[in-house]
Amino acid sequence: MSDIPRIFGSGDHILDVGCGNGKTSVALMEMGCNVTGMDFSEEAVMFCHDKFPEMKVTCGSVTTIPFSDETFDGIAAVHIFEHLTDSEMNDAVTELYRILKPNGKIFFRSFSVNDMRAKGNTDDVRGNGIRYRYFTEDEVFSIFGIFNILSMELVETKTKFGDMRSRVEAVLEKRNK
Repeated sequence: MSDIPRIFGSGDHILDVGCGNGKTSVALMEMGCNVTGMDFSEEAVMFCHDKFPEMKVTCGSVTTIPFSDETFDGIAAVHIFEHLTDSEMNDAVTELYRILKPNGKIFFRSFSVNDMRAKGNTDDVRGNGIRYRYFTEDEVFSIFGIFNILSMELVETKTKFGDMRSRVEAVLEKRNK
């Protein structure tokens, strides 16, 4: 079982944005959620489609989500925002708000500035061309200002080699207008 908090109810329709290999989607399905996975990678979508035939999965970008307004009860955004530019983050937050039902919740997880891989950088594009951003809790508050922040914590664990893995986790709720 995954370490996703039980903020979603059985039967809730959840979007796993950036579903990748389906790990988070499977954990949500085990909780009884009705999960739709979405990833910008066609390879990831095909992998999930083949490995988890019971899961709905589609190709799409977090900056232009291919679903109607107020479609989902909840959203899992696990290790997605660290790969976005400032402009893309703004677009993504707007899109998440748009597709979330009133009072819907988001589970957010991203690497923090204290993570062993940050090495003093807050924004790093690796040799493979993939961006990695590292966040503070204040930055997450700022990015998701149009949501109610229900909880936020810095989760730190030591690896077996003594390095520090660190991430910011938050539960956000769509504000009623």
